[in-house]
Amino acid sequence: MTLINAFVALLVGSVAATPYPNLRTYASACKPLAYEEYGTGKPIVLLAGGPGMNPAYMAPVAEMLASGGRRVLLLHQRGTGMSADAVSCRDRMNLAGAVADLEALRIGLKLEKLTIAGHSWGGMLAMAYAQKYPDRVASLLLLDTGPMDHSAYPTEEAAVRARLTPTERTALQDAKNGAQTQAIERNAFFADAGNAKHLPESIPPGEPLWYEPVGDLIGPDLNTFDVVEGMRTLKAPVTLVFGPVDPGFFIAGQIREVHPNSKLIVVEHAGHYPWLETPTKAGAVLKAIAAQMP
Repeated sequence: MTLINAFVALLVGSVAATPYPNLRTYASACKPLAYEEYGTGKPIVLLAGGPGMNPAYMAPVAEMLASGGRRVLLLHQRGTGMSADAVSCRDRMNLAGAVADLEALRIGLKLEKLTIAGHSWGGMLAMAYAQKYPDRVASLLLLDTGPMDHSAYPTEEAAVRARLTPTERTALQDAKNGAQTQAIERNAFFADAGNAKHLPESIPPGEPLWYEPVGDLIGPDLNTFDVVEGMRTLKAPVTLVFGPVDPGFFIAGQIREVHPNSKLIVVEHAGHYPWLETPTKAGAVLKAIAAQMP
């Protein structure tokens, strides 16, 4: 093999090995941001949780939604995944900046409205965008979303702590940072604690599950988070998907009270990550929803 051929083989091998073969970028007010593209059809923007979770854990959800005949854009939010270096734009590392990044994506895609699916914090971001730009939202899919209002945090936290074992509660007292706390509490977010291992397994080798600086920077804004009025007046359809063992399952009821036309679909025998616990059921649900969303 010649030196040139060896170089070409190495280059091809590197490209083939990338965990993000369908990566795209778009312009924002500070540095380009990345998203992965799955499938074809009318677009759905997919938002991961956190703030600061690696978007790779949402790849199965993107594939499930794409199977419904949709083009799914899995956003690498500022400071995460292939947008990790954009964390340096500190004036954008807040709730308003995250909403502005979504609006920049809409403008870059030349779409009149966005159809948005969000998990956990991603659902909160979707609701915040809808409050800021209600006329720019075609539909929301909130997948085990976080709450509409910061006042719900203690209830959710109490539900998590109630599911911890005595050993986990002791370890929690000694946790030194958010990453350790999240690792200790992880089992509480699954119907079957044995499924918790699937979450870190869904991340490419060498990448973090959490991008800690993102949570540190956006976290303070969540202390005053409130999109209740925006959800109350939102005209776009809202679909809720929850595992009944999710510590935040009560949030579905709160949203339905505020947005009575919202639809709730429960994925049985699942917690906060239904696609990691009951992939066949969750896949069928998400495929059907995607096919029907505007």
